[in-house]
Amino acid sequence: MDQNSFQDFSGAGKRFAIIRARFNEVITQGLLDGCKKTLLEAEVAEGNIEIVEVPGSFEICYAVEQLARTKKYDAIICLGAIIKGDTKHDEHLADAVYQAMQETARTHSVPVIAGVLTTLDKAQAEKRSTEMNRGIESAKTALEMAELRERF
Repeated sequence: MDQNSFQDFSGAGKRFAIIRARFNEVITQGLLDGCKKTLLEAEVAEGNIEIVEVPGSFEICYAVEQLARTKKYDAIICLGAIIKGDTKHDEHLADAVYQAMQETARTHSVPVIAGVLTTLDKAQAEKRSTEMNRGIESAKTALEMAELRERF
């Protein structure tokens, strides 16, 4: 989705959690930087953004469930990078992480934003954490979904 296709939504008064996997750290830090900057620009108070770091993308499964149980957040943003290797490990990992995000959103009625990159190589991941920063896209999606959640 083109970043320009997003509407502007205010995050004033809303609370967000961001889970960042440290594995592929340079890439996930770029995602986090873009995400946090976008939330702050949308008037989310810095104190209303909780950042939780986990070792890798698989650990997002646990963290997203625990954060959702608190019922403190208007949306939870998951950021990670799963890069294809020589085996099918990346496919199994991505399936598990995306299933956990979907199940958590449905079970706890909180928007869970899938900002976990699944790329064929490191160059694709780097591009998606810099010039096509999916962290920005994830933040914009979270802002829109938090607004929708408020309407429901």
